[in-house]
Amino acid sequence: MNKQTRKLSVFSLAFVFTTLILLCLPKTDVYAAKAKVSNVTQTFSTTETIALSWNAPSEIEHFTVYISEFQNFPEYATRKSLTYDTKDYIGELEPNKTYFVKVLPYDNNITYDFSDVITCCTNPEIVTDLSHTASTTSSVTVAWNAPPSGAEYYNIYYIPCGSYGEKIYAGTTANKRFTVSNLAPDTEYNIYVYSAKKSQHGYEAEGFDSYEPFCATLADAKAFSNFKLSRYAASSSTATITFDNNCRNQDGVEIEICTLAGKKIKTIKGNWTYSYFDFSSNKIKNTGFKYRLRSYIKINNKYFYGPYTKANVVVAHPKVTATKKSNSSLKLKWSKITGAKSYTVYMSKKVTGKYKKIATVKTNTYILKKLKPSQDYYIYVKANNVKSGNKKYGSTKPKHQPIVNVCYSKYSKKVKNYYTTYVNN
Repeated sequence: MNKQTRKLSVFSLAFVFTTLILLCLPKTDVYAAKAKVSNVTQTFSTTETIALSWNAPSEIEHFTVYISEFQNFPEYATRKSLTYDTKDYIGELEPNKTYFVKVLPYDNNITYDFSDVITCCTNPEIVTDLSHTASTTSSVTVAWNAPPSGAEYYNIYYIPCGSYGEKIYAGTTANKRFTVSNLAPDTEYNIYVYSAKKSQHGYEAEGFDSYEPFCATLADAKAFSNFKLSRYAASSSTATITFDNNCRNQDGVEIEICTLAGKKIKTIKGNWTYSYFDFSSNKIKNTGFKYRLRSYIKINNKYFYGPYTKANVVVAHPKVTATKKSNSSLKLKWSKITGAKSYTVYMSKKVTGKYKKIATVKTNTYILKKLKPSQDYYIYVKANNVKSGNKKYGSTKPKHQPIVNVCYSKYSKKVKNYYTTYVNN
């Protein structure tokens, strides 16, 4: 072997040996550094800002965030943000917008891969002109206008006024009107509406709330109880109804007066503190009436009414007049009550004494016998079997019972009739 051939063999052996050594060495970190940034996630938003975070190999210290309204990231419409952390805040954005984002690890010596592209979004602006528009005993309805930049949908929450707990989620709608249901009657609520938008990757950008305070539900019929006929002067067509009013968040109370046949006579409104109604009508003279109550709330000059109470039926007591028949008898005559089939006469010697049933007659006259002159007699007459609907009723016993006080003398033909009332327990 000549000298030149020996030199080539040495070089060949050296090359092979070096190659074997390199193949046996472990892989370097260059390959690990080329791994993608992963798990890019939107973590926060305002109307002008988004926040991001991601995972990356620990040796990577520089990142460039690309953001654009276009998925192909054109140079003229793409912003770049350099950061030294695995998170970034990007501002000066527009509200209710969707943006495309990708992250590129940055190093002067190594070329890396981009992360996967994700969508992010900014918050919509606050809704405008939120207002209470309707109520029932178990719901309130609100309406609003969309924010200037629009919104994809709206989240609605509520909380009872005076409560300091967490807001209660009521629902989501794409409309600009929503009814919050399953509420308690006669209760005020604060209603909150949040404009919202959701990215394709599931992040919900929810704006600031707009809220409408003191949205009251209507009171149900249970708010009224202990109904009483306080006064009813049938011959003068006036009556007073009293009741317990337990309403707390209503604008007022309305009473409806109807004939015994159910034809409406009138309605009267009073404020929410009312616990009685005085009224008069010729249509209740010498007959009777039905009445029922309900609460109301006035919203934007429109009345919303709660359910009526059960109708209460009132039948009049006749007005009684006594004339002298003899020294020991009096003739009673009374006004006829429309629809009455008979009348029962009651009498006592004391205004606060026990009233004894004297007789039941089908006419509107009766003669009292075996009386003593100069003795006071207290008399009232009850009408019977007055029909209203499918039932029959007698004269309603009022708190202030109308009676006639009769006193006469055997020396005089005239009989004094004093009209008074007796307070029933």
